[in-house]
Amino acid sequence: MKVVGTDKIDKFSRKYDRSRKPLAEWLKKTRAAKWTKFADVKATFGTVDNPAGNEYIFNVGGNNFRLVALVVIVKETVLIKAIMTHEEYSKKYRIRINNEGPMGGAAVRKSCSKTRVCSVPADWNGLVTRTRPSLRPVTNDTEHAEAMEMLEKLAGVPAMNKAQSDFFEVLSDLIAKYEARRWFIDTAGISVIDVLKSLMDDHKMNASDLGRLLGNDRTLGYKILTGKRKLTTEQIKILADTFKVSTDLFIE
Repeated sequence: MKVVGTDKIDKFSRKYDRSRKPLAEWLKKTRAAKWTKFADVKATFGTVDNPAGNEYIFNVGGNNFRLVALVVIVKETVLIKAIMTHEEYSKKYRIRINNEGPMGGAAVRKSCSKTRVCSVPADWNGLVTRTRPSLRPVTNDTEHAEAMEMLEKLAGVPAMNKAQSDFFEVLSDLIAKYEARRWFIDTAGISVIDVLKSLMDDHKMNASDLGRLLGNDRTLGYKILTGKRKLTTEQIKILADTFKVSTDLFIE
C-alpha cells in the first residue's frame, strides 16, 4: 500500500518519543500490506475499526495511540488523517464522531454535497484546474497541504471514474515523493522479529500460537522469536498469507 500523510507521523513522534517505534512498525506493515477488503485489513491489524465508509481507526503501540486514516483499497493507498493519544481520542475524536460523524466515506460525501468548494470535478481538465499546485511536483509544505486536501476529496468519491482514478494516482505519487524527501520515516531499524511480535500483539497471539501456526509445534514459536530458528520459505509464505502482507516483510 502507498501511504501518504507521513508528516503526521513525523510531528507526532517528535512530540511523543515513545510512539516513534510503534508508528514506524505500523508504517512498515501498512506499506507491505496486500488488501482487497476490510477482512484483509483486519488480518493485518486485528484491532482496527471501520466506523463508516473508508475511514479506519488503528490502535498503535498497544492501547496508547490511535491513528485515523482513509483507506482507498481500490487505489492501494492510505491517507493518514490524524494521530492521537488514547486520551485525546477518547476526549476529542469520539465527541466529534457523535456530533459530526466520521471523517471519511459517506460523511465526506455528505459534507461535500453541501458546497461547490468541496465538489470534485469529473473530468481531467477540471481536476487540474481545481488543484493547487496544478499537478506538478510538490515543492513546499503549503503545496503539500493543498494537494492532500484534493486527494482527500477524491477519496470521498463513492466510485471514481477513470479521470478521477488516474488523477488520484498521479497526485498521490507526487505527494509521496515529496514526503519521502521532507519527512523521511526510518523503518530500516524495524527487524523481522519486531514486525512479527507487533503482528502477534495485535492479534493477541503468544509464542505457542505462532508455533502451531507455522508447524504444529508449540516450541517453534519461542525458537523463532528468540532467534534460535530462522524462518523458512514456507513459513514466510504462511505468515504473509495469514496477515495479508508481502513476503518481503519477513525477509531481512
